[in-house]
Amino acid sequence: MASKLGLGDLSRRFLVFHEFSFMPAFVRKLLSDHGFKDVVINNASLSGESLISSFPVFNFVTRIIETAEKLTDLISGGRLLWGSSLEVIARKR
Repeated sequence: MASKLGLGDLSRRFLVFHEFSFMPAFVRKLLSDHGFKDVVINNASLSGESLISSFPVFNFVTRIIETAEKLTDLISGGRLLWGSSLEVIARKR
């Protein structure tokens, strides 16, 4: 999509694509199996502050995405998370 919009070079320079993604339930079970407790998983904020501040359109898109993430979290009571990254906080037993 970025190439079709003429943003191919920009996207290759600033965007990170991960080969793997993990569901919150998997991360919670993995940490629990390895002795962690009090696992809290949230959507992480988007990174790339310099890119966002350099291009106003990215600021607008970022706000839309973060608002959608927060609304999904609120409506689902934290059961449904989606986003660019998950933030995980856990304590070792």
